Amino acid sequence: MISYLRVLLLNSKKGRFYFFLLLFFILIEVSILILSMQFQKLIIDHILNDNLNHSIAILLLLGIFYVFHAILSVINPWLQSKTSSLIKSSVIEKYFKNFCDDNEISMDFTSKHSGEYIHFLNDEVTLVVNWVSGDIPDFFKSIVTALMISIFVLSINIYLFIFIFFFAVYSAFLNKSFSAKRKKIFSTVFKEKKKLNVFLKDSIYSLKEIIIMNNKEWVNKKFQNYYKDYMRISFKEGSIIAKQIGIQESISLIMIFIIVMFGGYLAFENKITIGGIVILYQLILELNESYQNTFKYFLQLKSKLGIVENVAKIYSKLEVKNSQEFEDLKNKESFSIKSIEFNNIVYSYENQTHKVIEGITFNIKSGKNLYYLIGRSGSGKTTLINLMCKFIQPKHGQIFLNEIDLQTISQKLIIKKISVVFQHPIIYTATIKDNILMGENADVKDDSIIEVLKAVDFYEDIVNMSEGINTIIKSRGSNLSGGQKQKIAIARALIRNTDVLILDEATSAIDFTSERHIINQIRNLRLNKITILITHRIEDISHQDKKIILN
Repeated sequence: MISYLRVLLLNSKKGRFYFFLLLFFILIEVSILILSMQFQKLIIDHILNDNLNHSIAILLLLGIFYVFHAILSVINPWLQSKTSSLIKSSVIEKYFKNFCDDNEISMDFTSKHSGEYIHFLNDEVTLVVNWVSGDIPDFFKSIVTALMISIFVLSINIYLFIFIFFFAVYSAFLNKSFSAKRKKIFSTVFKEKKKLNVFLKDSIYSLKEIIIMNNKEWVNKKFQNYYKDYMRISFKEGSIIAKQIGIQESISLIMIFIIVMFGGYLAFENKITIGGIVILYQLILELNESYQNTFKYFLQLKSKLGIVENVAKIYSKLEVKNSQEFEDLKNKESFSIKSIEFNNIVYSYENQTHKVIEGITFNIKSGKNLYYLIGRSGSGKTTLINLMCKFIQPKHGQIFLNEIDLQTISQKLIIKKISVVFQHPIIYTATIKDNILMGENADVKDDSIIEVLKAVDFYEDIVNMSEGINTIIKSRGSNLSGGQKQKIAIARALIRNTDVLILDEATSAIDFTSERHIINQIRNLRLNKITILITHRIEDISHQDKKIILN
C-alpha cells in the first residue's frame, strides 16, 4: 500500500506537499476537537458548582477553539480537493506525455478497445486519486482520533475502555464479513459499468450510421440490457450496505444505553462529575465511531488495492527513457533515412497460426520515385508500417534503415524520422492551423502552411472560410468532409518534412483530380526522400513509380 502511494506521490511535488500538509492539519483539527470537549467539561462543572470566576475565560478559549476548528473544517476539504486535482493532473499529464515513448505500454493499450482508455482515465484514475486524497487522509484521521480518545477514556476508567473496545472489535468483525461481500460486488459493479461505458461510447460515435441503418431499436435494447445488468448489481450492493448500516446502528443504540447507565453509576459513586458524564458520553460516541471508521477505511483501502495496483504499475512504467536512450537520440539526431530494407520478414498476431506476412523481402531507396505498396485487404500492408515504426516485432527476419538493424535504433528516433497518414486520420477540435502544426512546428510561418495547403488542394476551401486557417474544426471534424480531413492530415505530414512519408489509403475519400494533384506535388516536394503509398488500386500508379506487390 505504501509503495503504491509513493509511486503516485513521487512525481507530483505540489501534490506531495499538499498531501502531507493535509495530514498535519488533520492532526491539529482532531487535537482541537478533543481539547474543546475538555473545556466543555470545565464549563459545566464550574457552572454547577457556582464557580464563575474562570468561566468567561474558558468560554473565550472554547470560542477560539471552535473558530479554529471551523476554519480547519473548511481548509481540510479544500486541501483534499487540491491534492486530488494536482495528483490527477500529474498522472494524466505524464500518461499522455510518455505514452508513445514506451512501446510495451502503447502496444498493450492499442490492443484494447478505445472505450477502455476512457474508462481507465475517467474511472480508474479518478478512483485511485480519491484513494490517495480522500481514503488515506480519512483513515489517518480515524486512527489519530481513536488513539487520542482512547488515552483520554483510559485515564477515566479502564473497564469502560475495555467495554467500548470489545463492542468496536465485534462491530469490526461484522464489517469485515460485509466488506468481503461488498468487495466482490464492487468489482462486479465496476465491470458492468465498464461494459456500459464502452457501449455508450460506440453508440455515440456511430450515431449517424445507427440512424441511417435504422438500428435504433437494436441499440436501445442492447443499452437497456447493459443498464439493467448494471442497476441490478448496484441494487444488490445497496442492499448489503443497508443491512450493514442497520446492524451497526442497533449495536450503537445498545452501547449508548449501557454507557448512560454506567456513567450514572460513576456519578452516583462520586467518581466522575456531571460535566465528565456529558463529555464522556460525547467522547465514547466519537471513540466508537472512530474505531468503526478505522476498520471501515482500512478495509475500503484494501478493497481498492487491485485497481490502485493497476494504475500504479502503468504510472511507474511511464518513466522518461533512461540516459542511454537519450544519448542514443543525441548521437543520431543528424541520422537521415536513405534506404529501408525488409529481409525475409515473418509475422503473425498473437494466438493466431496464420502468418500475416511470410518471407517478405524488398528494398526501398530515396530518390525521385514514389513507392507503391499494393495488396488486397489483409495482405499485411498496415502490418509492415507497424513493424517499421517498432510498434510490433517480427517473428523472424530483420529490418534495416541505412543498413543499420532497426532493433538497435530507439523508437523515439524512428518516430522523428517517419510520418504516417492513415485512411481515417485524427482531427481535433481546434483551428485548422493547430491541426496541421500539432505543436511540434509552432515556429512555422503562415506562408509555409498556405504552401502545403495549396499542395494538398485545400487552399481554395480555406479562402472561402471566414477565419481562414484559424477556422475552428468542430468535434470529430463534423464540419469537414472526409476528403478535407484527409487533406489536413497529408498537410500535417508534409509540414513535418520527415525522411519517410507513408500514405496508408490516405487519399481514399479525395476525388480523382485532387488526388492526382496531391501526388504530383508530393513527388516534387519530396525529391531525395522516401515516399510510400499504400493502395489496392493498381490503375492509379504512374509508370515512373516503383511497385511492391503483396500476394
